[in-house]
Amino acid sequence: MTITEIVAKWPAEITAMYTTNEDILALDAEEELQYALFEHYVTEMPYGTARARTGDPINWIFDHLYEEPEVKELLMSQLDMAKSFLD
Repeated sequence: MTITEIVAKWPAEITAMYTTNEDILALDAEEELQYALFEHYVTEMPYGTARARTGDPINWIFDHLYEEPEVKELLMSQLDMAKSFLD
């Protein structure tokens, strides 16, 4: 699954991860979303982190997901929407 597909399927959960400091493990769609993100990033992740031996794969994913243009666009659109309600 691509990042674009992941963002399209779980926009609310991804937004919650960055706006409410929700841990990915606490999200409603946690298992399916975690699996999709892990499968997407496992080839980029250091082996020890992927196996949770030398690092936390959830933290690694959280840090790298934020750098994706699709995620930044989603978060900016949510911020713009929130600002429009305040105006």
